[in-house]
Amino acid sequence: MTHLVRVSIFCILRLFSGVYALEPEISCNNPIVGEGDSLTCQCKAKTSPGTPLPNPGPLLSWPGYSNTSVLTVDSVRREENGKIFTCVMVQQGVENKTATHTLLVAYGPSSDDPQIKCDHSSLITDGTKKLTLTCEANHTYPTPHYSWGGLCASNTDSCTCQPRLNQDGSKVFCTAINSVTELHSTTSYTITLRYPPTEAPRIVADTNKTVLSSGDKLTCTIRGGKPAVTSVNFYCTNPILLADIVGENSASSSIIVDTTGAAETPTVCHCSAVWEPDRSLYQNSTSQEFLLEFKATVTNFTVNETTKLTVTEDEEASVVFYCEAAARPTAGVSLLHQNKTRLAFSRATNVTGLNHSRTMYKLSSVRCEDTGVFLCEADNGLSTPSEKSVHLDVLGRPRLYTITNNTDQTPELTEKGVVITLVANPVPDVLNCAAYVSLEPGELEDCHPDIEFKLRCEQKPSMTYLATCSVHPVNVPEEYVGLYNLSISNGLGSYNFSFEVRQAVTQPGNSKDEPHLVAVFVVLWILLIITVIAITIYVQQKRKQRNSSEECEEAKHPELPLSDDSLSRCSHEEEGQQITTPTFYVSNIEST
Repeated sequence: MTHLVRVSIFCILRLFSGVYALEPEISCNNPIVGEGDSLTCQCKAKTSPGTPLPNPGPLLSWPGYSNTSVLTVDSVRREENGKIFTCVMVQQGVENKTATHTLLVAYGPSSDDPQIKCDHSSLITDGTKKLTLTCEANHTYPTPHYSWGGLCASNTDSCTCQPRLNQDGSKVFCTAINSVTELHSTTSYTITLRYPPTEAPRIVADTNKTVLSSGDKLTCTIRGGKPAVTSVNFYCTNPILLADIVGENSASSSIIVDTTGAAETPTVCHCSAVWEPDRSLYQNSTSQEFLLEFKATVTNFTVNETTKLTVTEDEEASVVFYCEAAARPTAGVSLLHQNKTRLAFSRATNVTGLNHSRTMYKLSSVRCEDTGVFLCEADNGLSTPSEKSVHLDVLGRPRLYTITNNTDQTPELTEKGVVITLVANPVPDVLNCAAYVSLEPGELEDCHPDIEFKLRCEQKPSMTYLATCSVHPVNVPEEYVGLYNLSISNGLGSYNFSFEVRQAVTQPGNSKDEPHLVAVFVVLWILLIITVIAITIYVQQKRKQRNSSEECEEAKHPELPLSDDSLSRCSHEEEGQQITTPTFYVSNIEST
């Protein structure tokens, strides 16, 4: 009871004396203390404005740390960051107020802090994609300030940049700075990019030729990219495709050229590729034309640029052939006659295109023997020559001919006929019309078309200027003797001449015809046999005649009597007659 009275009295006295207006107040040397530094705090009693401190004043202490109003903590550690210290104010033996102070320790960043983080281990980009980096300092207090260097420029904990392809492998730097201690630490980040090739595929030949041959190689190469493309799509017309070759920085595919079936138009090759990290980032492709060799082909062969292939034989006439050929490389073009080589061509060639040529051949002084097939041949060595043909039909005008003999101007009909020679007068060029002529109605068959001729002419090609003909048969009847008028006409002109067959003494003739030799040999044997038989008969007749003559002589004398048979035989012998053989002559008469 006494104690309660005392407490009540104490409280009333304090109330009237202003004790409860006091508050403890803490002030420290630094709000944040660097790690390893000391903390010093002062705890004071604070009154309301205008109120003095009581006397005696209150007691101030830091329970557990200091019995005075001053708190000192040496070498603070980061583990003490956030630790609370309490100041207690005791007045007249009664604890009536407290105040607290939280220790803030500034520390970091350390050498392994900060760290730069990225959402991608590597950025797939074509140079248009953005990259965001974050810098974190997890062992630093208070939160540091950041600065960036390199590709990024920022003063926050994150930085966004757009790296170019050539900046692959570049470094980005981040520095964390402690605002209290000004300690800082810098870390770096290496930008790793994956990007497609920047160039389109390139197609090249392994030779410097402008025209490719079979066996040449074409290669499509795609360079660059990280990583390189994984497959190459390369194709042309009729190629032989080889396996792809994929390297670290390039990929290629090759084709062996095959010109089989190659055409005049260029071959187009196409090349593209696949970039697996992101197929949409590489869409480049290349198309390129190449000229391939192709075999020569005669595309057109005309005469006089018309379809009329019939011309008139004339010394002044000429025929122009036009031969067009296509080939790569350019073909050699030649004009040939089907049966012979004609050298009297004039030639001119003009190129009408990269692979086309048009060659003109002029044939002057067209002749009858030029009738036939002409070939235009083109060859560039890649295959068998190509050819086209036209048929030239020459209407031949008769020329002036004379009939002569090899030895004199009066050929004689021998046992084998008469050998005559047809000679162009004057001789303009190769007559090339050796003939076998008989004295029969017929046609001249070698000069086309349909030359009417009273003698038949069978063509025997010759490269001489003369045409030797033989007149047959061997035994010419008497009715063949006389004058012959020979006419050659084909509507373009005509020529008339005549020759005469007369009687003449037969003489053995020479023949180069082997069958005639055999016939002559057989005839001679027959004549020999006939001669032997005739001689035998002749001898027998002579003997009989001798006997008869003797009898007749005796008959002339009366003293020798004759029989009736003897008288008859003698009378017939006196009346006997002699037999003669006709001969024939052939003379030439040149007509107008």
